[in-house]
Amino acid sequence: MCAEDELKERRKFLRYNGCLNVNFLNPPINNHAFTCDLSLKGLGVFVHHQLSAQKLVELCIFHPFENNKSIYIKGKVVWLRQMYFYIYRVGIEIQEVNEKDLNALLELYQ
Repeated sequence: MCAEDELKERRKFLRYNGCLNVNFLNPPINNHAFTCDLSLKGLGVFVHHQLSAQKLVELCIFHPFENNKSIYIKGKVVWLRQMYFYIYRVGIEIQEVNEKDLNALLELYQ
C-alpha cells in the first residue's frame, strides 16, 4: 500500500480541491492566503509565514461570487509543510464555524 492510499484511508470526510482567498484575522499573522482543499473537519491553506502546530487561528474566507459574503472559521494548525522558499502548506482543523457558512463553502467546491 502506498503512502497516498494510507492517507486516503485515514480521512473520514471527503476532501474538495479548490482555491479561495483567505485572510488570517489574528495577529501577528494577518496576511493573505489561499485554500487548496477543504473538508467538513479541516482545510489546507498556502501561507507565506511559518506557523507553529497547535496555534489557534481565525480565518475569513471570501465568497468568490458574492462580494459581501464572507465565511468565518476558527481552527487549529495541525501540521505545516514548507513547499518553496517562503511558501508553506498548512493543515487547519476546524474548531468552530457556523453550519450555514460551512455548507455554503462546501457548495462552492462541488
